Amino acid sequence: MKNKKEKISIIGCGISTIYCAIKLIEKGYEVQIFEQKKNLGGRAGYISNKYGEIDIGQHIFLET
Repeated sequence: MKNKKEKISIIGCGISTIYCAIKLIEKGYEVQIFEQKKNLGGRAGYISNKYGEIDIGQHIFLET
């Protein structure tokens, strides 16, 4: 694998971004991800409250 000098910055850290970042790192790029929320995963994430963790549910695939 070649050592690339290119650096890539990605804004937002949803599930597609995570996959994209992994592929870029495998190709030798330096990747920085910026996310405003404290949890990663975007719509495939969860939130926490005093009762525990709650699945946001946006990543559930429904049959048509």
